Amino acid sequence: MQIDNWFLIIIAFFLGVNIFNAIKMRQATELLNDGQKALLFRLFSSLRIYTLLFLSIIIIAYMYLANQSQDQYISIMYFACLFLSMLVIMLLSVRKLKQNGYPSAYIRTYLMVNLLRNIALLAMLAYLLLLMNPSRY
Repeated sequence: MQIDNWFLIIIAFFLGVNIFNAIKMRQATELLNDGQKALLFRLFSSLRIYTLLFLSIIIIAYMYLANQSQDQYISIMYFACLFLSMLVIMLLSVRKLKQNGYPSAYIRTYLMVNLLRNIALLAMLAYLLLLMNPSRY
């Protein structure tokens, strides 16, 4: 198997985004007091379960539809659904943070980090999808 330059670029971008995000979130978490740090886990534990369930449904639906049809628009709809679900989850998280009085600097960092992570993840998924089935596109 030959690795092309796009794969290396996407992997480097994904790793770079993850390193940048870890640094920024560590800096943002230092702005929080001990009570706010402890509350973060409890705030998002129920949302995490619903997120995994919703994303599982999207993935299962895509797998089913992709096996039933060779239409390229199914993949476009899949990525649109993934992006929209990530956006909704991010906005719900921001709403929870605002309702619980987290500093605006922390919320801005959270938004930036999540947006970058979602873009990197979607780029990697799109590339892998194209790599697995190039004749479809």
